[in-house]
Amino acid sequence: MDMMTAAMFRARAQHFIKVPENNSVENRISQLEYKYVNQIRALEATVQAQSLEIKRLMHKLNAKILEENQELRKPTIPEIKRLISRHFRISQTDICSERRDPRLVHARFVGFYLSKAVTLRSLPYIAINFGKRHHTTVLAGIRKIEAKILVDEHLRNELDELKSQLYKIVTEERERAIMALRVTTLALDAPAAAAPCTTIAAAGDPVAAQ
Repeated sequence: MDMMTAAMFRARAQHFIKVPENNSVENRISQLEYKYVNQIRALEATVQAQSLEIKRLMHKLNAKILEENQELRKPTIPEIKRLISRHFRISQTDICSERRDPRLVHARFVGFYLSKAVTLRSLPYIAINFGKRHHTTVLAGIRKIEAKILVDEHLRNELDELKSQLYKIVTEERERAIMALRVTTLALDAPAAAAPCTTIAAAGDPVAAQ
């Protein structure tokens, strides 16, 4: 407390507190200050411990939800573009460009097809994310791939493999999230396990000693 507040406290204490003959007002006030400071510290420690326990339980709950929820999220268009870029060894910039090299156009159409097949996004949304194209361009590309896979087994197998890689990306991300939650939970558990139950010793309390 600041000096003015302390002075007011002591002035009121001298007026109201009945002090034994063998004790002084100053000593009694010091005893009361010691007692209530200790009580406040104990309360703060309790609140901190409860906050830590809430965090620990929330991480455990989130990990459990992830483990039990078998439904995976859908792959995203950025993930599809990165996969197409690696698979065909073409930059994402070229995939979204206006260039029309046959190899580049084929990779772009595969990207259209996978985006529609695994993300369930609308054609306009896919078109915007592949270089701000018109949705009819995306539709034409998807139809060309669909026509090819009816007669081209190699392309059909290639698309199945790309889909598998996309779902592997999503699955591994989910497993990493679960592992991160487990590690965080263990880190939160460690202080709780290491810290013994403590109480404020009454022996050091001048008030309790009376």
